[in-house]
Amino acid sequence: MSWHIGMVTVFALAGSFLSLTTPVSSVQKPPFSMVNLWTGQEQIQLEQEARLITVKILSSPREIGSNNRSLGSGVLFYKEDHKNHLTSTYGVITNNHVLQAGEAPYSIQTPDGKIHRADLVATKKQLRGNDLALLEFAADPEYKIPTKSNQQPAIGDWIISAGFPLKNSQSESGGFVIKDGKIQLLLDQALEGGYQIGFTNDVEKGMSGGPLLNSAGELIGINGLHANPIWGDPYVFEDGSYPTDAKRKQISQYSWGIPLQTVSQLLIAKSK
Repeated sequence: MSWHIGMVTVFALAGSFLSLTTPVSSVQKPPFSMVNLWTGQEQIQLEQEARLITVKILSSPREIGSNNRSLGSGVLFYKEDHKNHLTSTYGVITNNHVLQAGEAPYSIQTPDGKIHRADLVATKKQLRGNDLALLEFAADPEYKIPTKSNQQPAIGDWIISAGFPLKNSQSESGGFVIKDGKIQLLLDQALEGGYQIGFTNDVEKGMSGGPLLNSAGELIGINGLHANPIWGDPYVFEDGSYPTDAKRKQISQYSWGIPLQTVSQLLIAKSK
């Protein structure tokens, strides 16, 4: 595959925001808490946008005869068409820690319910230590690629997080969920893994790797860390330094995402 050609395709496709017509009546509706912000139709369109770009990351079953195991979420990030072929290659961005929860081979469950065998083509190490990984799969159907925002996120911006919480999480169902909230903290220096966007959305386990969308339905980042983790110490800056106690307390209140700009820059660098 030519990464240069593929990434040109990525950004050429990301320039227009298309109206959504794919039916979603067969999928469980997530709760919304934005009644005062949107009309019913606007809510439906934003919900559809999030559904159509969010995938579920699956791992091979540990026991023969078992179903694939859900690891977390991912975002359909780019599409590469092949001349004289009916299939296209789709790139899916997720968190590296999502893949570490299972074992290869990995699979992608797309919004139409189909499951596709996926290849791991870029790892955390290859993406300069950021908590990201890139999977690719080939498919005949046309899947939607998100519109990438060209605006920098700002404190106070309203955003939504989307993904598939694990069945033992708060939502329990394992179905598609949307959580809304606001950006409350933007770090000048990223935390380890590339995390810089702090927000109030109640991200659950399993939503890691899912999209962060602004009020226009545009992709601004990737989910990754939920607030108040009960294990590990994710609050270390990329240079190995630690925040002050006061800063750590502030950081721990929020969920965290990796900015779109970071993801895009890493993929462009990887393609060269």
